[in-house]
Amino acid sequence: GWIMEAAAGRLSKRLARVGVCSRREAERLIAQGRIGVNGVTTTAPHTNVTETDSLTLDGEPVCPAAPTRVWLFNKPPRYLCSSYDPKAKWPSVFSLLPANLPRVVSIGRLDVMSEGLLVLTNNGELAGRAERSDLPRTYSVCVGPVARVNSLRRPLPAELGLGVLVEGTRYAPIKAQWAGDAPSRDVLQLELTEGKNREIRRLMRHYLLNVRWLRRTAFGPYELRVVPAPGQLAEVCPAELERCITFTEHDRHSDRPQDRLRAARTPAGIRMGA
Repeated sequence: GWIMEAAAGRLSKRLARVGVCSRREAERLIAQGRIGVNGVTTTAPHTNVTETDSLTLDGEPVCPAAPTRVWLFNKPPRYLCSSYDPKAKWPSVFSLLPANLPRVVSIGRLDVMSEGLLVLTNNGELAGRAERSDLPRTYSVCVGPVARVNSLRRPLPAELGLGVLVEGTRYAPIKAQWAGDAPSRDVLQLELTEGKNREIRRLMRHYLLNVRWLRRTAFGPYELRVVPAPGQLAEVCPAELERCITFTEHDRHSDRPQDRLRAARTPAGIRMGA
């Protein structure tokens, strides 16, 4: 398979792999005493478990890991990418998904007012690894005012390409270019290999630019054009998962090896709907 299934591992990692939640969320559930192992409640996220151990969440059995699946979703603005936020003022993007979809997590997030491509999976461990990878994320951002855009037309792409320090935070180099056609000359196209919180919005504010809209157009090999309508969902065919995305060990000598996603920009096999 394109992702190896471990026979044993940490409890939080196992919960993420079976699609209960992300590993970080799993650690929170464990700390709250909501997870049981073989009938005994545990609050230690680093507990080792095997495939033969029986897990429960709030007393209900946790199903074994299903085959990895990935979906592409066109997120509309004004929706949160979180499934848990008791103080949320906005609805969750997960409320828009079909009822017959298995429990999924997003690979990375978009802030509430951002729109565009959101990659979903039933494999929480995959989601965590992909978020930590250097897989390119591509965005289009419409900015203003016009006078400010015109003054930055030449220097901005060059400065972003070198990396920028903003309020003590160093942002990695970004490939940037202005859209060439006249109706879209206020649209900046960006390619990032990291995803710091609200990175693009903070960079635009640093340059005194107002963000009118922000849209993710690609994540690795997957493109928004596959799901052009807001709220549209499409599943990536299993054969394309193995062909388009593979895991490789990034640093064999690290105490905490990091995995990196390598992805060729090839058309992904897509099945529309759930």
